[in-house]
Parts: sequence; structure tokens; C-alpha cells
Amino acid sequence: MDNPTYIISASNINISETRLNSHTSIRRALRESINPLFSQSQAIKKLKAQYKTQDKRFTCPRCGDIVNTLDLAHIGEGAYTIIDRIMLENPTDVYEELANKVYLYHINNVRFAVVCRNCNHQVGDTQK
Repeated sequence: MDNPTYIISASNINISETRLNSHTSIRRALRESINPLFSQSQAIKKLKAQYKTQDKRFTCPRCGDIVNTLDLAHIGEGAYTIIDRIMLENPTDVYEELANKVYLYHINNVRFAVVCRNCNHQVGDTQK
């Protein structure tokens, strides 16, 4: 097969200028690197396991809906709000310094809720 339909050249993928912007890229990278540190922790896995159903789904502890996954929601300030503020306060910091500050801010100031996707969008504003 010379040109399988499941292969595409990177040159055929249109990437917007916004995605190439260094501020946007760093912001997104910080979010993507910090999230697994918490969501993949044993404490969170153990908490989620408490809400696992017999059919390997989950019961949302906030609304009671049966869902496929539970999210890790920031209570109060959202992740991007925190990241944006830290980036604004430290404009000359390199990625590693910013990541450390975002991580330490989370450790010292953030509480999380394990909830369904619908509740994830609500919990930040209602349980400060």
C-alpha cells in the first residue's frame, strides 16, 4: 500500500498561530504537566476507588450520576487562573521555574474535588 488512508503528513495539518505562541504553549504545557502529578497520585486513585460501581463505572459523590470517569476539579480558582497569575508575576522565569511555582502553589493552596465532568464545571464556583 503506497498511501494508506490512516497516515497524514504533518505538512497537511493546519496549526493556528495561537497554538504556536510561546505564552500559550507554556501555559498549556504547565497545565498538562501539573495535572498528572495530582490525578495519578495514590491518594486520588484511592479516593476514586471509593466511588467505583460493580460494573467499573463511578457514582459521582456530588450529584449521584453514574459516569465512566471522575475528574479532579479545582475548588475555587481554576488551574489556568493559577497558571496565568504565576506567569504574569514571573515574566522572566523559564519553564522549569514556573512549573515549580505552580506545583508549590497547588501544594500550599489548592483543594480538589473528585466529581463527574458536569460537576467539575460547577464545583469551582460553589465550594470555595
